[in-house]
Amino acid sequence: DAAGFNPAALGGGAAWALPAECRSGSCLRFAGGSFAQALQPRGLPVGSEARTVELWLNPEKDLTASTESGLFQYGTPATASMFGLITSMNAPGRLYFYGHSADLAGGPILTQGVWRHAAATFDGVNLTLFVDGVEEAQGAPGLFTAVDAPGLTLGMRPGGSSWTGLIDEVRLYRAALPASVIRDHALQTHLGTCADGLLDGDEADVDCGGGLCSPCALGRRCLADGDCALRACVSGACAASSCT
Repeated sequence: DAAGFNPAALGGGAAWALPAECRSGSCLRFAGGSFAQALQPRGLPVGSEARTVELWLNPEKDLTASTESGLFQYGTPATASMFGLITSMNAPGRLYFYGHSADLAGGPILTQGVWRHAAATFDGVNLTLFVDGVEEAQGAPGLFTAVDAPGLTLGMRPGGSSWTGLIDEVRLYRAALPASVIRDHALQTHLGTCADGLLDGDEADVDCGGGLCSPCALGRRCLADGDCALRACVSGACAASSCT
């Protein structure tokens, strides 16, 4: 929830969400057409410099049906000159690295209402895409990024598509983080909210249920069968059977 030395302006209705809706502290909600933008960003990795981007995302639309959206992007619309995370009709519903004709896609379907950790690392040659700390795709796209007038954007591809949903904990590093560190970052945020004694994130009851925490035990609060260890949510509580 800090911008470092590249503060961004919010536009098009982008707004801070309630802390209870976020993965950690505060997060931004993008309503399709809204965005955050740093017009003259400083210190971004460019050319073939090593880098890592990571963020948490939570879609609020079906990305298999409405496939185009923008999460994070900077660069120039020329071959191998862009660096961004988006979703695309080329891989409906899945995380997509956009390098402008130097692309990579993979991972599970980004389900509406479920938080996912997404990351891309580039070591100067190899690009690796991660979802929830798991390596999903790798390539050598020959990236050579150059920043153009739109600068750095969240929730929008300038002149293109936009994100509908939540984005949290966006980080850009001037290094290709090891896979073990990416995995730790995904798990630490997950374990932190699932073991803090609070009803937060998308938990159904304190530290259980929802998209990332362990299922809830008998008698605990629930919203759906999937929140419960025995996959039975009856009248808002985990039960031994869903039969009535």
